[in-house]
Amino acid sequence: LDSSKLQAKTKEKETKSSKLERYCFITITITIITYIHINTCQFPNQLQEQEQQFANRLQEQENEKEQEQEQEKEQEFEWCWRVLRPTISTLFYSVSTYMNNTYFLANVIDTR
Repeated sequence: LDSSKLQAKTKEKETKSSKLERYCFITITITIITYIHINTCQFPNQLQEQEQQFANRLQEQENEKEQEQEQEKEQEFEWCWRVLRPTISTLFYSVSTYMNNTYFLANVIDTR
């Protein structure tokens, strides 16, 4: 009677111990798998996203610089055009007037 109770208690302790060992093994396995997953899958993806965001920001900054340079060139061109246009138009007017007068004088001289 005592030996059967002792065997039952021993078996109960063994089953509890094996359950605890199984629980620890499963917990450790899940922890290791989670660690591997984070380091191999998620973390590199986050790095890749951050690198992509950084590259996008650099590209945006370069585009902004190019736009600023284009605006400066346009402003310089507009300034030159505003300054030179009256000069050019006056020059063309003077040349055409001179040519017309010369042609007119030549015709008048020829007809006499």
